[in-house]
Amino acid sequence: KPLPPPGGRVEARLYAPGDGDGGVGGGDGGGSAEAASGCGALLTTCEVEAFDYLPAKGKQWRQLGHEPTRLRVQLLVVRGGAAAKAAAAKAAAGAKASPDGPGASPGDVVVVGAARVTAPERHSLRLEFVPERADASETSVYLAEGCATAGPQALFRPTGGTAGTPIPPSCRVRAELRAGDRLWRATDARLELAPGRALQWAQVGKDARALRLQLRVRQAVCAGETVLELAAAYVTLPAEADDGESGGARAAPAAAAEAPGGGGGYAAAAAEAAGATTASEGAKAAAAKAAGPKIEIIG
Repeated sequence: KPLPPPGGRVEARLYAPGDGDGGVGGGDGGGSAEAASGCGALLTTCEVEAFDYLPAKGKQWRQLGHEPTRLRVQLLVVRGGAAAKAAAAKAAAGAKASPDGPGASPGDVVVVGAARVTAPERHSLRLEFVPERADASETSVYLAEGCATAGPQALFRPTGGTAGTPIPPSCRVRAELRAGDRLWRATDARLELAPGRALQWAQVGKDARALRLQLRVRQAVCAGETVLELAAAYVTLPAEADDGESGGARAAPAAAAEAPGGGGGYAAAAAEAAGATTASEGAKAAAAKAAGPKIEIIG
């Protein structure tokens, strides 16, 4: 499809691998029919309200997004060529009955020839549940991984063998999130959980300028006793200020020696899926294409 004129809005959407049954478009109805085929759930997006390029130039690279914690895409913008001819023919067919006359010639059409995608940085979450009572058990520590943004909540699940660790019903929660050499902390929160409830939610942090989490706590059986454990955490990064920096809880440099091992992101997951294939090289390429995340450019 042709790109809009310079200064138009362009959006990139990254989808998980899937067969189209994973809720493409995130429920907003904005995803295309082409994207719905062979794609899973919408992972993340980035958009530029005024996307600029040189319409007279044959080939050029243009950037969508610059923040490491968000999706970044480099677009190869092409003027003319086979893709532009196809787009021009489609536009001309739809413009036959238009009072504005015939569509643009192939040399005037600008399309996206390729995209280089950098998925958002992977985040490592550490939660400490410190008992309020002096005679209570020791502090419970949970580790989780995910990809947080300043927009929608991101799902983090316990990893590193910490799943199933009992949580004291009366405790204080300390939370910190790391991405590379950056560190975010949430305001310490005091929790009073109900041991008799099968499922409950707890909020950590309410200030939009600081790290915020919603904790999903459930009952579990440990050593024959019914205890509480963390099922999942939903994380939201601090909102950005007008100057593009984080607000009052701006990310601080983190000590490299303390940083826990991180995940490899979407690209590493796709590479792992491709490497697990033991068929011929042609079959490997086909499997990697089918298993990898997909990018959609909307202009």
